[in-house]
Amino acid sequence: MKKLMINSGIAVALTSGSLFAEAAKPNGEDIMKKSADVKTPGNVYTVVSLTISKGGSSVEKIFKSWSMKISDDEQHNLIEFTKPNNTKILAHTRRNGNDDRWIKTSSGAPKRIASSGGDQYFMQSHFAYSDLDLARSKKFKHEALCDGGKCEVDYKGAPHYRIKSVPESSDSDFAYIVNVVKISDNSVDKIEYYSKDGKLLRELTIEERKDVKGFPVPTLIVMKMTDSGDSSTLKMTEVEIDSDKVKKQLFDKNLL
Repeated sequence: MKKLMINSGIAVALTSGSLFAEAAKPNGEDIMKKSADVKTPGNVYTVVSLTISKGGSSVEKIFKSWSMKISDDEQHNLIEFTKPNNTKILAHTRRNGNDDRWIKTSSGAPKRIASSGGDQYFMQSHFAYSDLDLARSKKFKHEALCDGGKCEVDYKGAPHYRIKSVPESSDSDFAYIVNVVKISDNSVDKIEYYSKDGKLLRELTIEERKDVKGFPVPTLIVMKMTDSGDSSTLKMTEVEIDSDKVKKQLFDKNLL
């Protein structure tokens, strides 16, 4: 699904008649396609603080991120940690087709991350690699969740849809997710991760967005584990859209 970029939604008017409500049920596939098709900038440069809280203690990591839109289908991303070390992670992500990811530490050559590594956890945090690519709707089957014909729910004072998304592959660390989609501006404000028996495993919430050159950029993202209460927080402290700091050669694995 994971460019930590999350957007989706569609406005539907419902009436109280049960037959009409059934006919007017939102199309989950269409909603998540709208999410993936939201306009994104040509490139983005950010500085991000990652705070990992486990067992009552916290650790902070700092990284810089560069991303470039190669086409409507493909995006390249580079992450470089400055605290505690200079680990680099390079990703070539594709809406259609397989992704490529490499990791390089200060003491070694770039190492490919297996294609099944989307559910490996990012730098010992509670975010999986796949969680960081939030605007993509590939490899999932989507269905709107309704209760007795009522398909809208209130979340933080605004109407939302709940879209159940089931991965087509079985190698994920969850059975399905539920996207909580704001109707008015096509944004996904929350993602819930569930096990096969319907147990809520973890929750990702977008706590803050800022308008940067007309783009609504998520600047505060929290992942919380439901069993332990442990969490990880991503906070963007600098954001530049269409930055001259983003150059194509940054995304060449041979230049890591």
